[in-house]
Amino acid sequence: MKGIVFTEFLELVEDKFGLEMLDAIIEASNLESGGVYTRIGTYNFSEMLALLTNLSERTTISIDDLLLAYGEHFFLL
Repeated sequence: MKGIVFTEFLELVEDKFGLEMLDAIIEASNLESGGVYTRIGTYNFSEMLALLTNLSERTTISIDDLLLAYGEHFFLL
């Protein structure tokens, strides 16, 4: 999965939920990359799934609703 997908997701999380939430989901996700992404890099989908799952658990927003909000954010760059 391309890094731009990750960088935009992390930007959305910071904008909507704050830097503390962003740090919390990165720490809880135990990511191979350590949560450091570049727009042109390539990363495992499992990292996005971990980030989404942890965000959903902390916000009680379903993964489907989070993906919808992310899609709107991503395509309205």
